[in-house]
Amino acid sequence: MSLEASPGLGINFAKETTTDLPTNIKEKENNNFPYYTYDGAVILGYNSDSFYAGARYDFKNLSNFDKSEENLLQTSSYFEFHIGYRFDAPKVIKKTFDWIEGTTGL
Repeated sequence: MSLEASPGLGINFAKETTTDLPTNIKEKENNNFPYYTYDGAVILGYNSDSFYAGARYDFKNLSNFDKSEENLLQTSSYFEFHIGYRFDAPKVIKKTFDWIEGTTGL
């Protein structure tokens, strides 16, 4: 089992330009605001010589502190599952790696 967590802080620098088409008047506005983010995951896995399996749940969140302003909120989460079988390596490859392991001890 494994757990992941990564909090973060940042500042969004945004410039908005609006043009009134009939009068061709442009208005510029700076919208700079701090935001926070946190990401995380829970991971489970199993591993043997010939079989492996695992599951992972990921979540991500991004939001600004000032709720009176235009709210920036992005969230996502997903779940994945994997399963696999390990086949024996071809003899040439197995022989080469056995030699490397015996020579270096790795």
